[in-house]
Amino acid sequence: MLGDNIRRYREKNKLTQKELAKKLSTSERQISRWENGHLIPSLDTIDSIARVFGVTIFDLLAEESTENEEGQDEEHTNMGNEDQPEGEEVTVDRLNEKIKSLSNEVEEIYRMQIAGMIAEVELLIIKQKRRRILNFVFLLIILIAITVIVYLSRFHPSWFPEVVTRAKRI
Repeated sequence: MLGDNIRRYREKNKLTQKELAKKLSTSERQISRWENGHLIPSLDTIDSIARVFGVTIFDLLAEESTENEEGQDEEHTNMGNEDQPEGEEVTVDRLNEKIKSLSNEVEEIYRMQIAGMIAEVELLIIKQKRRRILNFVFLLIILIAITVIVYLSRFHPSWFPEVVTRAKRI
């Protein structure tokens, strides 16, 4: 849905993925991922995309949007009343349903962003734990090496003749 709308508005504005990527300061691959539904852009990015296309965020998030002959979105012409036959009035209930639908989509985007942030934080925590463990292991190895050297120099002086002769001089 969002990806299809991004593609549709990009094509409507006669932009290539590369040109859109340049306007949004992102990569062509990222645009492709959005259009194919593999990734969902952040809300800030959705806002930027909407500005580039000269539409609202709600236009990008709309479920269906077909264009009439004048190039206007029927959503705007019908005020979100695409499912009802012509001639019927737009009802407050119908508009509330549309707003609720869009609110749910925005909420889902927020949930996905929060889940992504939580995953990033968990990854950072894991990396920090690994780093601490590696530092501990490294220090432990150094401590063991020093202990072995001291032990061998005291109890096996023949293995370290230079250390023993220097120690006797002092």
